[in-house]
Amino acid sequence: MEKDQDIVRTSLRLPKTLYDRIFEAAESRGVTMHAEILTRLTFAMDFDDKINEGPSELAEVLTKKLDTQEALMRETREEISIMKAWLRTEREKREASSEVPSPKSPGKDKR
Repeated sequence: MEKDQDIVRTSLRLPKTLYDRIFEAAESRGVTMHAEILTRLTFAMDFDDKINEGPSELAEVLTKKLDTQEALMRETREEISIMKAWLRTEREKREASSEVPSPKSPGKDKR
């Protein structure tokens, strides 16, 4: 935990709508408003630092995220393709089992 001397006490005046948004976000995450505000400010400051480090740093981070999303999409497409093939096979089995040959019509014996 940080020492008291490392903490600066401050107060903020916020528009009611922003206050409500922060309150709802904190409540949904199960944290205090203080923790929510610190998390969001830290994230914003870190993001600014990344942007200031240069476009290549930001591009690298975004490229990794995009690659991850594309990989997930490929996996999902493969899973859907497998499920479609399985459903097609099951449907064909069901149709084949429901095709019962019709009984021969009774006829006269031809002798």
